[in-house]
Amino acid sequence: LLSLVHLFQRGSAELAIVVANGAAAILTISIATSLGLMRTRAERALRYVRKIALTTLRSLGEAVITTNPQGQVRFVNRAAERLLALRRVDAVGRSLDQVFRLADQRPARPPLIELLERGSDETTEAILLAHDGHRPPIEFTRTPIQSGSGELYGHVLVFRDISARLDHEAAMRRMAFRDELTGLP
Repeated sequence: LLSLVHLFQRGSAELAIVVANGAAAILTISIATSLGLMRTRAERALRYVRKIALTTLRSLGEAVITTNPQGQVRFVNRAAERLLALRRVDAVGRSLDQVFRLADQRPARPPLIELLERGSDETTEAILLAHDGHRPPIEFTRTPIQSGSGELYGHVLVFRDISARLDHEAAMRRMAFRDELTGLP
């Protein structure tokens, strides 16, 4: 305070400089504080959205696997764990080719290559080779995860067991071509 009084006595130019420097310092602190608060709010909002997305993916009845651009598994939901007969901790970090295996009449091709060559959102039926030896028929769709500029972040693979549907279709075919009472064609 004494230095301000002294500056005031010496001249208003020096006082103006001190006041301007003080105002700039206060403005800088205010801006930094505001930016920090905005960042904190944005991070909180992102955590909230991520939590909602993960909760949704985990609770879906359809199996979901996500990968990074190199084909390493990043996420597996509970339905995928059941169909694959593989725990999430054993799948995450591994190549999609090691986790998602299909029985195929054609020469063996890694699923990642199949997914990259196939168009996005194309639904395909196949036989899954589960890790416990079970071979359920499945229907699956692959969708790329891309940024607004088209940069590939990875893929989402959604699949489901279609055993019940195939059994129902077979029963309908039998009913259409066989007499229900006698079983004759």
